[in-house]
Amino acid sequence: MKGTKGCKQLLCSFFFCCLAVELFAQEQKWEELFNQMVEMEDEDVAWEVMYEELCDLEQNPVNLNVADKGDLERVPFLTDEQIEDILYYIYCYGPMKSKGELLFIESLDYFRRKLLYHFITIEEPKNERKKSFAEMVAKGKNTLTGELKVPLYEHEGDKNGYLGYGYKHSIRYEKSYGTRLKMGIVAAQDAGEPFFSYPNKMGYDYYSPYLLLKGDGLLETLAIGRYRWSVGMGLVSGNSFSLGKMAMVTSLGRSTTGIRAYTSRSEADYYQGSAAALRLSKSWKMTAFVSYRAWDATLNDDSTAATMITTGYHRTAGEIAKKNNMHEWSVGADIQWYTGKYWLGTTAMVSQLDRILQPNSAVAYRKFYPQGQNFFNMSLYYGYRTYLFELKGETAIDKNRALATVNSFSLAAGRNIRLLMVQRFYSYRYAALHAHGFGNNSKTQNESGLMVGMDWCFLPKWKCLAYADWAYYPWHRALARGNSYDFDCQANLIYEAKPWSLQTKYKAIMRQRNVENKPLPMNHWWHKWSARATMSVNDAWKWTIQTDVVRDASELSWGWMAHMVLERNWQNGLLNLSGGYFNTDDYNSRIYIYEKGLRYSFSYPMFYGEGIRYALMAKMEVLKNVQMTAKIGVSNYFDRSFIGSSLQMIKHSSKADVELQAQWKF
Repeated sequence: MKGTKGCKQLLCSFFFCCLAVELFAQEQKWEELFNQMVEMEDEDVAWEVMYEELCDLEQNPVNLNVADKGDLERVPFLTDEQIEDILYYIYCYGPMKSKGELLFIESLDYFRRKLLYHFITIEEPKNERKKSFAEMVAKGKNTLTGELKVPLYEHEGDKNGYLGYGYKHSIRYEKSYGTRLKMGIVAAQDAGEPFFSYPNKMGYDYYSPYLLLKGDGLLETLAIGRYRWSVGMGLVSGNSFSLGKMAMVTSLGRSTTGIRAYTSRSEADYYQGSAAALRLSKSWKMTAFVSYRAWDATLNDDSTAATMITTGYHRTAGEIAKKNNMHEWSVGADIQWYTGKYWLGTTAMVSQLDRILQPNSAVAYRKFYPQGQNFFNMSLYYGYRTYLFELKGETAIDKNRALATVNSFSLAAGRNIRLLMVQRFYSYRYAALHAHGFGNNSKTQNESGLMVGMDWCFLPKWKCLAYADWAYYPWHRALARGNSYDFDCQANLIYEAKPWSLQTKYKAIMRQRNVENKPLPMNHWWHKWSARATMSVNDAWKWTIQTDVVRDASELSWGWMAHMVLERNWQNGLLNLSGGYFNTDDYNSRIYIYEKGLRYSFSYPMFYGEGIRYALMAKMEVLKNVQMTAKIGVSNYFDRSFIGSSLQMIKHSSKADVELQAQWKF
């Protein structure tokens, strides 16, 4: 790597010196609680975007005493019933005095209540005059965060291929005033990308500015810059994060809706321009947006676009040639009527590309991928809610009248048990550039299915989450010719009572795939089991041990991993040491493990082969309102002499990364 030897030694010395300093950092204890409710091994979910959203919510918690329905909808694991119950409690009994009053809201179970504590605050409402934009900017809170990741190894691309150096770094600045104002910018650079050189003469490869204003009159929300807009159940525009099937069960099918500032470092799903939500009356709301943004794209020989690329990597001459070579205009509007029990809305959206999108339709599974230059989608979404059950859904069409529909039904079968059923039908001809409906496919097309789930607190400290999902694909897929089926099911059993937290999980997956010399797709089965035990001592010491086992029944391969975490918490601080041994027969029996990471940094690494993984992380406050975080993570493989392939190859059996982060609040 270009001139990094001295820097590596300096960074390592700094890291280990940090461990000798008294720690004063506020730790994100919600991560492990949230990890129990989601499926991190689902690779189609934008986990980094999801994680950054939750970190932002923790930094700017919701004040329950002044929150409206839109504020509470920012919390992704709350159900519609729980949101309504919280608002109704405050309406009946006035402002809450402490978080302990959440105990009186019966629909909030122990686990969700414990998780909610990290994203809310209880403050007395202030009867002060409405502040102007200039006053909010002047009195708002500022947060500046810088992050650096230094690999203590070389990729092949660092020697010949990548045009930049091997560091990854980012800067994030935000000014906020309660929930009424959020404005800032995110600048990020992936390892290998040029910095202050061609084509990034302005420094970073990625910039994301945003401004979000919330009012209490006609103008409910205004977004300028980069933003997300999600409506209905995602069949027209659903670019807010989706948390997978198990989280769908915990939220009873609620999808996040509305306008959100885009604060992520991901270069995939966002709009760029302006969006506004108007509160026309108590029951009527209207939203409109306009967007113009660039896309990375692979071009065909005739200058049409073969694929839209969302990785955001611009490290090589080939990747840079694909940068921003296609642009999209989008306009859309939504109008919604809502009462306490009923809601009905309609959405329309038009998108135009400056190049014709023409995927290689000679490949069977790409034949019905979105193609053309102009796209139109329109939907009707609807719902009805009572105390016992909720029915809602969305039905959409595209410009060719292809149909997509998704509908859910949830039932409170008892005080502590809730059932969910989700039906979906997405025509293989349905085309929408910004749709992210519930399902197994990354594209909202070519899928029909039915999922049933259960959320059951059968004892005060015991919880069972379970689902089963069947899916049918009428057209070809990448690994399955003709029509095919999928099935998966999962059951989680959770126990929480100090000093113990116990969880066991079993998941079975069946995917139909084509096998050589077989005319029809064959069933391919995986079985995954994990057990986790955590013991806490006076909230100061915490010890966790976890075992994961994976069985690929079709290839007759096994994988397992034993992982341990020792954590020491001070009044405002943390020191975390983790380590584990893994042994899998192949990639199909790979293991995913949650690992504590830096704020805004997704950390859920995957392992296969044989080896060990260990990491050490510490936080401290070096000055008032200045927080430093340092982490080193090492992976040693026993079954190989190199890691990765092509430009990402490391000619060594181990790799280590140092990560540093500084955050200043002022």
